[in-house]
Amino acid sequence: FRSPPLLRSRSATSWTIPAVAAAPGRNGAVFSSDVFLGAPPGVSDSAIPVDLTYRPRDGGLPVTVTTPILPGTTRVLSDVLNRAFPASTPGSGALEIRSGIGIQVLAVTRSDSEAGPASQDVVSIRGGDEITNASPAAFVGVAEFGEARSNLVLVNEGPATTVDLRMFSEGGVFGGRVSVDLGAGEIKQLDSFLLLDAPSPQALVTSGTLLVIPAPGGRVVASVARIDNRTNDPVGIAPVPIPKAATIP
Repeated sequence: FRSPPLLRSRSATSWTIPAVAAAPGRNGAVFSSDVFLGAPPGVSDSAIPVDLTYRPRDGGLPVTVTTPILPGTTRVLSDVLNRAFPASTPGSGALEIRSGIGIQVLAVTRSDSEAGPASQDVVSIRGGDEITNASPAAFVGVAEFGEARSNLVLVNEGPATTVDLRMFSEGGVFGGRVSVDLGAGEIKQLDSFLLLDAPSPQALVTSGTLLVIPAPGGRVVASVARIDNRTNDPVGIAPVPIPKAATIP
């Protein structure tokens, strides 16, 4: 389920982290997010300014701060919301990262509860790699049963759109289609999204797949976490781009 390794050839000047947090959550967990910024060597003779824009999930105004990174180094921004955006906490949302020089970005969200510490990789999406109607994405390994649940975050990086969610279990299509309306710039979290259109309240999925397909013109970034109900330990699931022709009608 882990995010794929970062490749130097995948550096970019813009990134979106769809889910960062500094807030309490379910089962007494307290969440925080760390961001790792990596700059290649030899690209500049001085520190590189990097703009961080926090977009709150509750629809509040975006806030931007600038932080430097030296070429050939990795900078860790621990508990990034509390330290860089203290006036916006507690809260959760998306973090957009912009730089004049191509960098690499990785994010980890941590939780601390009575069950102990836990963490998950949060996939960071390069500008231009958003989910679109021509390039949908699959999240493999989602679950909703006694031992695990799955949450979905959708971040709209384009104009107002509708996102089609299609869910599959081991037995094939699971339930019907779910459509989610997203305004321009809107962020939505769907907890236990597999239950949104389950064929019955008792329906269970131990290992399923979610397809995310925006309407034509839509550009969306998504994050999925599979969470252990006993320990509250989340695992990030990386999106897999799929050809549009491979999706069901």
